[in-house]
Amino acid sequence: MVALHWARLAAVPTDRVVVFAAPGVMGAQAIAWNAAQRMAIESDPAWSGEIHGAAKATAGLAAARAIAMITYRSSAEFSDRFERKTGGAEHHFQVEQYLRRQGEKLIERFDSLSYYTLTQIMDRHDLGDLVDTAHAMKQRVGTVIGVGIDSDMLFLQAKSLTGSTHSPAWACRPDTRRSPHEAGTMAS
Repeated sequence: MVALHWARLAAVPTDRVVVFAAPGVMGAQAIAWNAAQRMAIESDPAWSGEIHGAAKATAGLAAARAIAMITYRSSAEFSDRFERKTGGAEHHFQVEQYLRRQGEKLIERFDSLSYYTLTQIMDRHDLGDLVDTAHAMKQRVGTVIGVGIDSDMLFLQAKSLTGSTHSPAWACRPDTRRSPHEAGTMAS
């Protein structure tokens, strides 16, 4: 999203902009998933919505991250990795352990207010008319390559590649790998 906005607004000429899994406008389903993440943060008793309390609302932030991770991964990817395997002392499903670990990792480097605010900003993402965007960019940007991920629930591949129909300088590159997010890693 940032790359698209930069290409649209910056006066600096560039040869190429590559955009991964980012639409020209945030769709209703993506906004809904972000709202669910914010609701998870809001449900944390430590959440105050203020900077001073943001570091304490870790349970809500971990739950929000789990919600987000579900949107990044395809059903096939989860099945291949986890199936219905259980493990650990409490015999949780391995997929649950994975989601909990992703939450733990996020709270080590993010606070809930920053995450909350970021989802709000993403919801408002809208480049406007893509024909106008393509015309505005063609003077300064050689090629815009939009990489859409076919298993992404949040940023649908078709939405990521929409600009390619409005300008010959926009190229489509669908990504159909089973594990395209985070360079295909699902470790820890």
